Amino acid sequence: MLQNVKIKKILISEDNISKYKKIANVINEFDPEIEITHKNNVEDTLSELMTESKYDFLFQDIQLPEKSNDQNVNVRGGLLVAQYIRDNNIELPYSFFSSNDVPFVRSIAANAGLNDVKSIEFDSFSMKWKNSVLNLLNSTVTL
Repeated sequence: MLQNVKIKKILISEDNISKYKKIANVINEFDPEIEITHKNNVEDTLSELMTESKYDFLFQDIQLPEKSNDQNVNVRGGLLVAQYIRDNNIELPYSFFSSNDVPFVRSIAANAGLNDVKSIEFDSFSMKWKNSVLNLLNSTVTL
């Protein structure tokens, strides 16, 4: 994806600030001119998608709180974003991911029509996750 199309704006929807920073750093290393916007819950992500801001790419965590003051992560949070994109015919390349590669998360995603949820292992002792981020950017899907 990044090799074929010039991505200028990316929306990252991730509730864990440490993981968000790692993802943003990889993107900035790849292309420092990409503008990155960060949202950490479903409500703010949907609000951002409803604005006139056009994004070239959505990097979406599957497990996300619904509201900013919500301490509970909704295992289906990211799927609410996918449903909004689908229901409103928004053409937006995306990669949905989870740092928990558990069958339950994959099953919920598959039941919602997202069969290609990727897993990122944010292992602090390895740079394997860095390649995972770049691979996600290069293997996008448009809803």
